[in-house]
Amino acid sequence: MTRVFRGVKVIDWLLAGALTALGVLLMVMNVAETRAAAVKAVAEGSMWHLPDTRSVWLIPVYLGTTVPVLWWRRSVLAVTGVVLGFTVLHDALFGFVTRCGAGLPVALVLGFLGALAYDRRKALLAAALNAVLCVAVLALDSTAGLPALILALPVLAVVYGVGRAARHRTVLNQQLKARDEELRQLRDERAALIVADDRAR
Repeated sequence: MTRVFRGVKVIDWLLAGALTALGVLLMVMNVAETRAAAVKAVAEGSMWHLPDTRSVWLIPVYLGTTVPVLWWRRSVLAVTGVVLGFTVLHDALFGFVTRCGAGLPVALVLGFLGALAYDRRKALLAAALNAVLCVAVLALDSTAGLPALILALPVLAVVYGVGRAARHRTVLNQQLKARDEELRQLRDERAALIVADDRAR
């Protein structure tokens, strides 16, 4: 059991826990929503499509789209692939339900983490996977639907840019620390040489 959670930090538990809580809350709302309320929402235009199900199985299956975030430090790409797979499975099993309120935050978080963790090529691949994840989240979303991609994809691009900027700053800080360490070693070596020279004289 300790091997499974090796390398998982407290912040990872908090992040995955918050996303999971958001997902569970949304799925509980899907289960609890009445047909009459959904029909009224569609008529008012606040809902895109009538939900296809109110099955309680919405909740446990949806956990597969949030819990894997816990292991993002091992591989953001692998985690994104697992989350995408569970999202597609959720789509296939349950059809139209509301997913955007939890699915899009997961895609944005993974988009940022991919941009932060990888070099440019892998970061772009992670961004592309998260764009596909956004499509999977919205394809059968009863509240927002695919038109919400007009907003979701630009926001994902902004988050990606913020992640790349944060990575660039982190790399610069690491380089500065390495140079400071080299200078300190050079100063120590120079001081030792001066002392040795004085003794030789």
